[in-house]
Amino acid sequence: MRASRFSSSAACLGLLSALLVALPQQAASAPARDLELLYSAESYGDFLVVGNGNTRCPDPGDPVDPLAGVPVATCPDARAKSGVDPARTRGAYFTRWADVDGDTSTFDSSSAELTIPDGAFVDYARLTWSGNTGTVLQADSSATSGCDARQQGAGVVLPELPPEADIPVSSADVTPAFLRVQGVPAANVYAEDYTEDDLGSLAPEQAQLYSAGAEVTSVLAAAPTGVPLAIGVGNVWTPEGFGCFGGWSLTVAYSYDAPDPNAPYKTQVQLRSGHVRVSPGAGPHQVTAPGLRTSAQRTLLGVTAFGGDHDRAGDRVLVDSAAQPGLGTQGNYFSGGVDGATAPADANTMGADVHSFVSGDVLTAPPGGTQDLAFRFEPGGDDYVLTDLAVSTPVDTGVVSGRVFNDRNDNGVYEPSDGDTGIGNVRLTLEGDAPVLPSAIPERFTAPDGTYRFDGVGEGAYTLTEFQPADYADGIDTPHFNAVALGDDRFRIGFLSDLDASTDNLFAELAGGELSGTVRAGGAGVPNALVRLTGDNGLSLDVTTTSTGAYSFPRLPAGDYTLLNTHPGGYADVSASAGTAGGTVTGRNSVTGIALTPDQVGTDYDFLLARAASITGRVTDQAGNGIPDVRLDLTGPVDLTTTTAVDGGFSFSPLPPGSYTVTETQPAGYGQGGATAGDAGGVVGVDVISAITLVENQQAIGYVFAESAASVSGTVFADGNRNGLADPTELGLDGVRVDLVGPGGTLTTTTSAGGRYSFTALAAGTYEVVERRPVGYARGAVVVGSAGGAVAGDGVTGIVLGAATAATGYDFAELPGSLAGALYVDADGDGARQPGEGGVSGVQVTLLGVDAAGQGVTRTATTGADGGYAFPDLLAGAYTVLRGPWSGYADGEDRAGTAGGTPVAPDAISGIALPAGAQAVGYLFAALVSDVTGVVFLDDDGDGVLDPEETGRLSGVVVSLDDGLGRRVRTAVTGADGRYLFPAVQPGDYVLAEEQPAGHGSSTPDRVALTVGLGAVVDFGEELGALGGLAWQDADGDGVRDADEPGAPGVAVALEGAATSTGATGPDGRYDFRDLAPGSYRVRITPPAGTRVRVGSAFDPVTLTSGDVVVQVVGADITQRADLDAALVPVEQPVDPPVVPPVDPPVDPPVEPQPPVDPVDPPTSPGPAEPVAPVDQGALVDEAGPSGPAGNAPPPDQGWESGREPVQGLAGTGARGVLPLLALSASALLAGLVLALRARRRA
Repeated sequence: MRASRFSSSAACLGLLSALLVALPQQAASAPARDLELLYSAESYGDFLVVGNGNTRCPDPGDPVDPLAGVPVATCPDARAKSGVDPARTRGAYFTRWADVDGDTSTFDSSSAELTIPDGAFVDYARLTWSGNTGTVLQADSSATSGCDARQQGAGVVLPELPPEADIPVSSADVTPAFLRVQGVPAANVYAEDYTEDDLGSLAPEQAQLYSAGAEVTSVLAAAPTGVPLAIGVGNVWTPEGFGCFGGWSLTVAYSYDAPDPNAPYKTQVQLRSGHVRVSPGAGPHQVTAPGLRTSAQRTLLGVTAFGGDHDRAGDRVLVDSAAQPGLGTQGNYFSGGVDGATAPADANTMGADVHSFVSGDVLTAPPGGTQDLAFRFEPGGDDYVLTDLAVSTPVDTGVVSGRVFNDRNDNGVYEPSDGDTGIGNVRLTLEGDAPVLPSAIPERFTAPDGTYRFDGVGEGAYTLTEFQPADYADGIDTPHFNAVALGDDRFRIGFLSDLDASTDNLFAELAGGELSGTVRAGGAGVPNALVRLTGDNGLSLDVTTTSTGAYSFPRLPAGDYTLLNTHPGGYADVSASAGTAGGTVTGRNSVTGIALTPDQVGTDYDFLLARAASITGRVTDQAGNGIPDVRLDLTGPVDLTTTTAVDGGFSFSPLPPGSYTVTETQPAGYGQGGATAGDAGGVVGVDVISAITLVENQQAIGYVFAESAASVSGTVFADGNRNGLADPTELGLDGVRVDLVGPGGTLTTTTSAGGRYSFTALAAGTYEVVERRPVGYARGAVVVGSAGGAVAGDGVTGIVLGAATAATGYDFAELPGSLAGALYVDADGDGARQPGEGGVSGVQVTLLGVDAAGQGVTRTATTGADGGYAFPDLLAGAYTVLRGPWSGYADGEDRAGTAGGTPVAPDAISGIALPAGAQAVGYLFAALVSDVTGVVFLDDDGDGVLDPEETGRLSGVVVSLDDGLGRRVRTAVTGADGRYLFPAVQPGDYVLAEEQPAGHGSSTPDRVALTVGLGAVVDFGEELGALGGLAWQDADGDGVRDADEPGAPGVAVALEGAATSTGATGPDGRYDFRDLAPGSYRVRITPPAGTRVRVGSAFDPVTLTSGDVVVQVVGADITQRADLDAALVPVEQPVDPPVVPPVDPPVDPPVEPQPPVDPVDPPTSPGPAEPVAPVDQGALVDEAGPSGPAGNAPPPDQGWESGREPVQGLAGTGARGVLPLLALSASALLAGLVLALRARRRA
């Protein structure tokens, strides 16, 4: 199936053009290579080759050859090799990908069939594939896109490629071939070698070709044998287009372990691979295969090439100068044919040639020799790439061979591992029926290893006869390939051709000699003892004794033998005995020189063992320390030598019973000590313990030789308090190297756990002890010990030791480093700890790093009451200090100390390079008390300031803190005291926001931007509603308070509606009702005796109440009115004159919103006036509604009536709207008042 394609031919041409930019540079990096030997073997086997092409004829409607006009319909004839037409070359057809596998993962594919002979092993397999790179050279040697230079060079512009045309994705060098072998999982095969033509080496009008290949042995080795296998290969990279091709070949070398009907004789198989461009301009190419054991009877050749053309004549393959038969209709060799192709099954693949054939022009190599085989590949008028060459030639043909041997198992099989040995100088004859043998001698004698061979045996029937060797009985004879048994010692052999062979014919004989005996201990047989027999005839056999201790070596030929007993563990050798066939006892466990004659049976070769005894002990100094490498000799029934181990221990084992002496060689440099006999007794002398009497199986212990020796010891420790003394609490340093230089050279040790070191077993003399200071520490005190000396650098010299002097106290103090600091409250926020700034206790501090020894360090400490912390006993290294979490604080400015480092917000100081022994201080972490707090209060006077007398607080109000990017940081809720708190806020820019409490207005902003340093206090003021006004003595009765008109104190007022309250006006005549929740209210006034409320006040003169006032929250505001005023006039004043408002300078009136227009078309002229009911003066006054000074009028929307224009003047100004009407007639005035009253009610 096709892979993803370009959507248009322009895309195809564009990608091909893009490839041209890169391919010329790439070609130089992959030059052509000669045929290299990849596989060479001699075996019972051969090779197979199959292949196919992965392109096909154009589709109907595809472009026609623009140069010669060759019709698309002629392509099938060309692929069938029907006739010869020089115009029907590959370049004449717009070739398409063949894709036969139905797999969507392949863009091209083809198949072939291969049968691996039944039961054969696949030794080697190689897949090779080849195609066009999509680049050709023009006649002027410039590179362009395409596959066929014939048309490009003629200057013909190709027609636009149809949408179906494509080139594969990726590139040829990285695209794997897809291999599918029947019975084996399919696999992608990536090129192990990739080669493309060097553009600089191509002639004008040549296309660039590539080849790729890889070993696929594992795939073919898993395939079934003996049945035809379908082989499929896909994704052979090549474009579609004029002259494009792609193809593949598979070469398989197989073998058997022995002759087989499918491989009756050995062959020498060689496989070569390369990339050789053979073209008329370059001339022929010659390849030599050296060192072949060739045979004229049969030499099989396999050749793979790509790019050849059936309709171009003259190309040839020559073997040893002899042209091989052509495969094309013009006698040419490379004609597009392939072996084994199944789909497509074209006779002419138009680009792939994969053939194997038997050449009759190969000479036979001389007997036992080789000859070189020369191949010559000629181009004629063709142009191709030679990629693979396989050669198979028979070896060891015309041979009859085998072996005569002593069959110790009497099974007719030659098994050297079981002691079977060849028998030399045995006579054999090979007699032919007709024709007779060649002139060679018709008899042979076996070699020392028993082998024989007859060469040059031709076609015919033969009798092979063995002449029974003396001193042997006849065994089981085993004929092999091309042979059958013909009675005792005779085989019938038949050759059908000179290529036949009959090998591995075995004549088994049975020797009659035998050696036997026992292995015993304490009168009983010892099972599983190993007895070994070796002979001068090359025989080497091992047996183990039976449960009774018996052993035997049957069917031995004559020879000189040796028997050696190896006893099992826990036994010791006591003696050996020569048996009835003679021999010499050599030691307690061997007999040599057993001259066994033919058919002789030697018995009683016995070995006596005893349960092993042993002697163990130690050599020590006066302190009990072992002294290594001291020699000790044991004499007695056995003589042994050993040296003491590292711990001074020694052991002699296994020992037979008897009396022994152990002698010590006095170690150099030690004074004479004493010896101690162990639990088996003995006599102690100077460096000797004798008369140690052992019985069977006795394990004697406790034999000690004590020597006097000097010693030097001391301690290496971390001197934390720097007093030069190893205090009990100070850490000993283990693993520190200490050297001792003295008469014996330089000794080296390392300190153990606790920092202790010692040099023991020292000879008298003058010494120097030197410490190799451990990494990460500074030098401290060097202490001279008990034997004196002088400090010199990191050591003590001149330590004079006498014999057995124990010099102690040579101590080395190392100075560790430390790191300390504190956590403190930075009250003034200056980043420096000032006197009086307290510490933060109980906080965990962590030290991380890598010390000078390369070890990771993790330590923790907890700050004390003063906030201090410390990390003692530190090696030099790179460290980081991490502050743990603290509660109620914000991060301040941290500071690095005396060993440097960099503060890393919010809680680390890193990059501290602590020198060896440094005591670094001053690593400070500053804590800031940076709370953000405040209260939500009831702002009685609405001035946005929390006054002392304003004690009202709001609980349950949500306050949030956002960072400068608008991200919510924290949220708090006010408590019963109205307070909120954000503790330990990190310094920075924030926005503090209050969620407006229901039913309240704000006297302060609900959102406040603030910069937090050392905290902040922000209060939020809230207001409830308020209603109030003024009562005054309106002396002139004009409804306007004049400067000389005082307020009326003590006037009773009452609040009615959503809440009720009573009060009276103050000294200035003012009153107010505060802390009103949202709702509807009215105020009632009780005028003082003798007064009444003037018409035009906020109070109805009759009901003495204000109109309903709605207290509501709008946005952040709540209703706050102080305009409910009352002008008090004497009761006797009969008529209230109209209130004349002050005249302001003329200004442009504000543009007021217009009400919606009634959808009914308005009349073009005023309609008749509404009927006006008669109204008396009192009613008019009652309905007029409150009116007051300017600014106290009802809201402006009260002048609207739905669908009507507002009634100007009357509703908006109260009774003052009557003034312009005074000049009107009485009826007009009444009509106007009625309209005003109606508008008032509707509003």
